[in-house]
Amino acid sequence: RRGPGPPAGTVSAVSVGAVRKSDNAQACVPAFANVTKNITFACSYTNPGSSSAALRLAGTPLNAAGNAAAACDAAGRSVAVAFNSAGVGSVSAQYADVGQLGVTGRYTSVSGPDAGVNMQGSASFVVAPASFAFSGVSPGPLTAGGAFAATVTARNAAGATTPNFGREAVPESATLSWIRRSPTGGGAVNGNFSGTLGAFSAGAASGSNLVWTEVGTGDLVATLTSGSYLGSGLTATGTTGSGGAVGPFRPYRLSTSAGAACGSFTYGGQPFPVTVRALNTLGNVTANYDGSGATILSYVRVVTLSEGSGNVLGSLTGTVTQSSFTVGVGTGTAVYAFTVKATGPQTP
Repeated sequence: RRGPGPPAGTVSAVSVGAVRKSDNAQACVPAFANVTKNITFACSYTNPGSSSAALRLAGTPLNAAGNAAAACDAAGRSVAVAFNSAGVGSVSAQYADVGQLGVTGRYTSVSGPDAGVNMQGSASFVVAPASFAFSGVSPGPLTAGGAFAATVTARNAAGATTPNFGREAVPESATLSWIRRSPTGGGAVNGNFSGTLGAFSAGAASGSNLVWTEVGTGDLVATLTSGSYLGSGLTATGTTGSGGAVGPFRPYRLSTSAGAACGSFTYGGQPFPVTVRALNTLGNVTANYDGSGATILSYVRVVTLSEGSGNVLGSLTGTVTQSSFTVGVGTGTAVYAFTVKATGPQTP
């Protein structure tokens, strides 16, 4: 039969049934009942077609060397199976990698009460990764809208890499998503997340084009893209955590614009209005740069204004306070004072 197996690295029970045709009816009856028999099992690889790990039954690797770090082979190994009154036995199974495997069992006796008995059976099952793990995440601070990187590794239940992941006939993969962790509150927005992983190799894949457009922190989530590993119904997921392990993200730059205090001009020494916008690399306002109280855990800092055109005929001073920023836009005032009051009109 074919069906899902346990997640990679998990120890689970596998049933083995020994049946024969009834002597007086068209039905199967137990071939072994309330007895222990040594069954020779062998495993094979269906998808992908090779592996560096062996299937273990009752702790016994199914290869001639009895080595769990070596591949399965046709020789297999003998495993003692205790059959109950219904002719069903149970053995523990464990496989450290992922993929679709085949397993065969055979019992042959040339002497004793079972002389001449020759039975064989086979099954096919799928073992999926237990989880995904993240590593190599670009350290903060990061830039809103700027690219950052991360690596995702498929793992078994023991936390070891499953190198067969991505080697399937139709390669399996993982899709990334984003959970904002901070800021919170009614004014916080999720922004936009984008980015993909490259192809998996030796069980791991990296992406260097990951982008979040907002300010704050968050966590990455990796989920099996197909949603059903090799059609088994088994899936896998993983995350960088729940506390905002990625970031913090800050604005890429600030833009400023100024108004006039007297219609089209401002007197020297007279306060005039200034607007500052916190922007990401795309030129869009980062709404989470908010100090109004609508978000919890503000990333806003006091913005200091100074004269930027190289004009040395005076000095410009001013600030935009943290609390004045709402949805990424802050307002304040600045003053330009001439060193010599009789200086003609200037455009700082």
